[in-house]
Amino acid sequence: MKIFIRTAVTTEQLLKEVLGGVDGIAKGEHGKPFIPDSNICFNVSHSAGVLVLGLDTQPVGVDIEFMRQRNFADISKHYFGREITAISEFYIAWTRHEACVKLAGGSIFNYPADALNANCCTYKLNNKYILSIANYGGLG
Repeated sequence: MKIFIRTAVTTEQLLKEVLGGVDGIAKGEHGKPFIPDSNICFNVSHSAGVLVLGLDTQPVGVDIEFMRQRNFADISKHYFGREITAISEFYIAWTRHEACVKLAGGSIFNYPADALNANCCTYKLNNKYILSIANYGGLG
């Protein structure tokens, strides 16, 4: 698996840079992008001017969020069944959830029951962003 992080670039531009050309991007039933007739799997996420591209031969899910202070109590109770008030803890939980859901090809409101059982790694970037990456195999 490879992860690319860029600023001031579109998904199409980054895919072209990394793969040398893409004939087109299609979307699955729940909006997950894919390259038709290709064994390349990818997922993208963007936040506050940063774009992340996860690229592999197996399904991958990525989510990046810029950490901004807000009231997380209601959101965390609704999605995680508990109140989270610490900014890093909330964004770690949120990006891990999103990366797993995106891996499964679902949406935040509609995803397979086992979607959250994927392997997931989380990173803090420059103390400003939280990035989570999910797949069904090992993460290395």
